[in-house]
Amino acid sequence: MSNDEIRQLRDVVLGEAVIALFADQRPLNNESVIKQLMQMAANESDIPRRKACLEAVRQVRKNSTLIDRQYEVKKKQGGDNTLH
Repeated sequence: MSNDEIRQLRDVVLGEAVIALFADQRPLNNESVIKQLMQMAANESDIPRRKACLEAVRQVRKNSTLIDRQYEVKKKQGGDNTLH
């Protein structure tokens, strides 16, 4: 698979995870998305989809860390704590 195909499949499984959370009326936050993706990966028999689930987990964690860092920088600078 090409990098574009991997990214596209990662985005697809991430969307499926979010839809599953909405469908089950569960909270939507980084932790719940990661748990859903991990469950999807564990139940997935298709290797590329399993890898895409795990890549989506890495992406959510990475983005969460970046947002946390931005928040801390803003907080130290005495900003209004609103991310733009």
